[in-house]
This record gives sequence, C-alpha cells and structure tokens, in this order.
Amino acid sequence: MANLTIGRAAKAAGVRVATIRFYERRGLIAQPPKPESGYRTYPPDTMARIHFIRQAQEIGFSLAEVADLLSLRAAPTPTALTYAVAQSRNAPRCRPSSNSFHAYTQRSTN
Repeated sequence: MANLTIGRAAKAAGVRVATIRFYERRGLIAQPPKPESGYRTYPPDTMARIHFIRQAQEIGFSLAEVADLLSLRAAPTPTALTYAVAQSRNAPRCRPSSNSFHAYTQRSTN
C-alpha cells in the first residue's frame, strides 16, 4: 500500500479526517512531516495503527486503554503484551480470533 493523503487515509480507514487529526492530537499516531509539496502522506504502518485503534474501540477499549496497548508495541516479549491485555478491564470482551488485533500484535513483537 502506498502512502495516502489524509483524505484518502480517512476513507481507507473508514473514519473522518477529523478523527485522524484527533488521534494525532492525542498522540495515538504521529503527524507526518509536511514535505515541500505541501501534502502530508500517511504510510502503511500508520494506516495499520488507525485500523487497530478503531477496531479496539469497537470491541470496547477506551482511547486511554488503546494508548496503553499501543505503548506496549515495544514490549520485549509477547508475554508482556498478553499479560497487559488480560489485565485490562475489557479483556473478557475481546475476541481471541480478532484477525486485525492478532496481526497487529504479531507485527509489533517481531
């Protein structure tokens, strides 16, 4: 997937442009640098992060909890991530078969 402008990124992620800006202000995603062309573009890693945030919210995680999960991206072992998710008050509502969550955590621990 190529880098996308904010409008295309929002459409691809199923969110509004304002949502992406909100995620940037909350520190959930990084705002890309503004190149000389004037159009910021969002790389595939950021798009995966936006999808993860949205899907985590859909299964009941608050943005604060999502931020905690994202901070574990640099967790030294999958065990640390698994433990943190299990300790979350929303863990019983998580579906273990959630493909996007599994894919994101696998990518994050490799």
